[in-house]
Amino acid sequence: MSEVSEQIEFNLAHDGGNGYMKDRLNGQTTIFPSVLARFLPGMQNNIIKASDTKEVQNLLNNYLDDMDITVQSNGINSNGRYLVGKAGINSGAPLMTFNVSSVEGKSTSDISIISALSLVAYNAVKVYYEQYNNLPENLKVEVAKMATDLPIDETKNRSIRESYITRFTGNQHIVVINNFDNPITVNVTFKKAFLEAEGVVGERGLIMSPTNAGMLRDDNVFQPLIEDYQLDSFDGQDLMEAGNTIGVDIGDGTVDFSAMNGLASLPNMNDSLNTGIGNIAEEAINALHQAYPAIRRLNRQKFMEIANRGNDEESRTYHSFLDQQMIVLNQQIISKISTLYSRLDQQVGMIIISGGGAVALKPTLSASLKETMKQLDSFNKTKIFWVGPKYAQTLNLDGLEARILIM
Repeated sequence: MSEVSEQIEFNLAHDGGNGYMKDRLNGQTTIFPSVLARFLPGMQNNIIKASDTKEVQNLLNNYLDDMDITVQSNGINSNGRYLVGKAGINSGAPLMTFNVSSVEGKSTSDISIISALSLVAYNAVKVYYEQYNNLPENLKVEVAKMATDLPIDETKNRSIRESYITRFTGNQHIVVINNFDNPITVNVTFKKAFLEAEGVVGERGLIMSPTNAGMLRDDNVFQPLIEDYQLDSFDGQDLMEAGNTIGVDIGDGTVDFSAMNGLASLPNMNDSLNTGIGNIAEEAINALHQAYPAIRRLNRQKFMEIANRGNDEESRTYHSFLDQQMIVLNQQIISKISTLYSRLDQQVGMIIISGGGAVALKPTLSASLKETMKQLDSFNKTKIFWVGPKYAQTLNLDGLEARILIM
């Protein structure tokens, strides 16, 4: 172990979803469950000796599976020791997740902030170890630029926007990593932060490149649209010139509807449903348990993992219970789209469906949406773009990364 006074610097794009944390730290993408578990008296963890280089390297290469931290910050409502992400799920302890059935917003929860701090701290230790081949006693980390997001309804309130950003930038955060025989203290500060609205930032992420500052996007994200409409090509420039667009970001606890024209948001049109794929997953979990009492009530993330795993009998059964619950959500989404379409005087060039729930909903929502658009779109001018599975969950992250590049 060695003491170090140098400072490690990161840029962070942080999309704190109800189901999964999606982050891009200095360009590297990570996704892990939005789950915490309190480290309770009597619990044990595996302690790694700093001298055991093989085990240290293995832990740092796979730290997303075993994040065990103690956090102290005035930006957090309930400080203490937590198992984060997969470590929380595997702990057997009561889980802390976003309550998708509650009116509580993301901005007041500790889950997103603690998860972001844990990710930054572990990544900093990994960077240090790769450079010096030993573990530090403590580290200083500055997140020079952070871009993050909240559901549209929460970003409409200025005080919510300001207080959420202050939870990051207005405090010094102390994170202790507990996996080693000598715990490592990481001091994290955030220098500059920018807040976007979910959905809106995802649409911007389709127009602006997430890798080249100020450039328009031109990659395979548009391939499903090109194939569906037999287009020669399509890129961010084409989307910017498409006129009014409606974005539908289907999340775990919300569905955000954003209206844009090019890079300009039409804020008076933006809206949210305070329900999402997580709500119907919880209903499906209850129905599955009633039909199969031997199957305990799983958390949402585990249920969706099994339902989307493949075509085996167990997966098909789980997905069948999910499909039964999707009808109401589909109807709500179509109703919102129809209202927005009318408010935009039917002048809509494209409807964009994205988010972590888009892949799960497509088999049941796609046909109904097409049928609705046949009735609304007299001249068949509005394209429907289902963002593919590779990009659907991380589209907001792409928009946040594009924002960081110009901060």
